[in-house]
Amino acid sequence: MANTKGTDVVALRKIFRERGEDEEKIFLVALDAELTEFYLNIIHTTMTPVGKQTALYVKAAETLFPGDAGKMHKLGRAMADKSYSSVYKFFLKIPSVQIVVGMAAKVWGTYFDTGKALTEKAGDREIFFIVKNYPDCPRPCAK
Repeated sequence: MANTKGTDVVALRKIFRERGEDEEKIFLVALDAELTEFYLNIIHTTMTPVGKQTALYVKAAETLFPGDAGKMHKLGRAMADKSYSSVYKFFLKIPSVQIVVGMAAKVWGTYFDTGKALTEKAGDREIFFIVKNYPDCPRPCAK
């Protein structure tokens, strides 16, 4: 299984801390002991299993957006908002989507220990983000 940095777990903790202690307690009760330990102690630079992070995100989305069909998408947006500092947010507003996607492909190896990302221009307003040699991501949220 592939590993990725704990940056988004740290962002998830920020979200719960802002939402309040009661909501975080509901989330923690839904986790087993191993995931609880993982959630509470990971720092942003620690490489961690993608599957473990995915399990956290599924539980977090269920807690934060119960019954919402778009809960994983909403969680992703909230985590991105917490993951990027104001400097990054400023710079991401300036370039085109194609430039941002291209930059994401270039920094893939900084965040993941497996796979290679690249972009392929498909048209004037279309770009593909391609990841090669990456194991299947756990998909329990696709249901």
